[in-house]
Amino acid sequence: PPTSVRLTRALPPRALGVTLLQMHLHLRYYDYDLTQTHASVWNTFVSVMQDEWRSAYPLEPSPTIPELADAWRWLYRLMLPLAFDVPAFDLTHAAAPAFCGLPGVMAKLRHHTPYLLTEQSVYLRDQYLMIERLAPAPFVRWFLARLINAVVDVNYAFADQISPVCQYNTRWLRWRGVEDSRIRIIY
Repeated sequence: PPTSVRLTRALPPRALGVTLLQMHLHLRYYDYDLTQTHASVWNTFVSVMQDEWRSAYPLEPSPTIPELADAWRWLYRLMLPLAFDVPAFDLTHAAAPAFCGLPGVMAKLRHHTPYLLTEQSVYLRDQYLMIERLAPAPFVRWFLARLINAVVDVNYAFADQISPVCQYNTRWLRWRGVEDSRIRIIY
């Protein structure tokens, strides 16, 4: 788990998906809460986040312990879908390229299950608009933005078909690197 935090910036989406699969497989045998709250995991998270923040914003003060704890709580809650076993199905579906789509990605990687992703709006844009209300501290906003971007890209990378509700929303998909061959618009 500690390396998955460090690699959200460094890994391409498909490689990050495999890293998340490793975490998912670990959590099939080990308790989520005990894993995520282990002192070595917390210490690694703090160290990595402080280094990444200093690298991105060298003139800004380091994140405070309460800010790090807030980011950690978000990570704890948002990665929870990885703790659940994903049985074999004929098809998986998510209504957004969000954390709710991670079981579909895990099913794709574990069982080669086709993954359908639909979007009524543009999830990433919606999160950009919401993030300031969710997290007032600049460090936590930065962390959430990076985490959300990474999860969106992982979902897009593994979805067999991505179906936005209209043509207008396809520009966001293309901006994130989705090939036209995987886009099917819902009219």
